[in-house]
Amino acid sequence: MDVSLDKTKPENFDALLLPGGVINPDKLRMDPKAVSFVKSFFTANKPVAAICHGPWTIIEADQARGRRIASWPSLKTDLRNAGAEWIDQESVVDGNLVSSRKPDDIPAFNRAMIDLFSGSRTKVCCPSLQGCYSQGDTYEQAIENIKDAIRLHVQDRLADGEEIPQLSVSLSTVEIAV
Repeated sequence: MDVSLDKTKPENFDALLLPGGVINPDKLRMDPKAVSFVKSFFTANKPVAAICHGPWTIIEADQARGRRIASWPSLKTDLRNAGAEWIDQESVVDGNLVSSRKPDDIPAFNRAMIDLFSGSRTKVCCPSLQGCYSQGDTYEQAIENIKDAIRLHVQDRLADGEEIPQLSVSLSTVEIAV
């Protein structure tokens, strides 16, 4: 961000990217305002991305416990001591956190980060209902949402005095995109 921590607040942001390298994360974890800023994203369940040494600030904010986190290999012991499971993968998504090990992982990290930051959700479309679609955080939720959309559509048509033909729709023909 291009503004000091004194002049902003976490509520002004939708997501957080913690930088890699050694110097930036080391300075961030030593700054109580930065640590508090980071912790607020976890408290609000906002998306957070961290690469390389970035998880140091997550440790300092006491938000590593119980999480699966990828990082630069030298943080493995720090993460384990903080109660996290260190994962040696290009990118790891654990709830609202995506993490990655190193610069070579940036393409995979960016894909996962974009999905997380964009609120990527399960989307369903029912072709037999001429483009009826919905989305949800899970397949089951997306199916329930599409059922609700169909119910509301039928109720609106009935309220307008339209006759509703008997129609059977199989949700087994639903197309799914994640």
